[in-house]
Amino acid sequence: MAMNQFIISTLTCLLVLIPTSAAPHRERHDEYFGSTDYDWEGENTLFKRYSIFKNNVMFIHAANKRGNATYTLGLNKFADLSNEDFRAIYTRPFQNKGVRKERGVTTQSLSGENGSQSLPSAVDWRKSEAVTGVKDQGPCDGYEDVPANNEDALMKAVSHQPVSVAIEAGGLYFQFYSKGVFSGSCGTDLDHGVAIVGYGKTSEGDKYWIVKNSWGTDWGDGGYIKMKRTNSEGLCGINKLASFPVKVSTNPSLEESDSLINLHLGRKSRQSSINMAKIK
Repeated sequence: MAMNQFIISTLTCLLVLIPTSAAPHRERHDEYFGSTDYDWEGENTLFKRYSIFKNNVMFIHAANKRGNATYTLGLNKFADLSNEDFRAIYTRPFQNKGVRKERGVTTQSLSGENGSQSLPSAVDWRKSEAVTGVKDQGPCDGYEDVPANNEDALMKAVSHQPVSVAIEAGGLYFQFYSKGVFSGSCGTDLDHGVAIVGYGKTSEGDKYWIVKNSWGTDWGDGGYIKMKRTNSEGLCGINKLASFPVKVSTNPSLEESDSLINLHLGRKSRQSSINMAKIK
């Protein structure tokens, strides 16, 4: 307890000595750390996290200040994690060699010549109550793969049901996404599973996917992100590895379908508090 009080007192003195121009950082820091349960082992923990927090605040401010982006970044529960820490906790490289070949499914129904011309201009399965919380559903009969790197085929699949996809989600811009149509810098090395639950287009003409993440409602736009639709591999590789569950039984319930999609993603959000000791 004495050590805790010493650290808090020392940090308070440090913050007082910071120039007035850094006041916004101090206020945000105090607000954030006031509700954070820290493991106090190691007297440098709080100082290290504050330094990371301050760097992230400056990054977010600089990114938003550019003013020409279709999206906005914001502070969230990952504000005290460096990008290296964030990647280590919340992403994992996909080992997907041979996956499509082993399944032996057909994709002819999704690769028709008409492309996306006859599809609805916008789809949002949330409005149809087809997107629910994750439930323990058990195994499904199989999965049908969407042709890789084919935006039209992916749109066709999403027009019928939510579709599970893999993306590269470990970038700083993705880490602090808040709202808008995301078009930030990211690669195509898949490391995270999500679900596309719709698509649409803004009044400015920006086409996007509606993507459901698994990091809780306190990330992104209530747990969702709108990602810019592009051809080829897609933004963050979203067009590379898409599939949806197949049931032999007729007329499965909407809750059942969504549970199978979440099961197929095969990953759960891991809490930073559990892993904090590994990244100090």
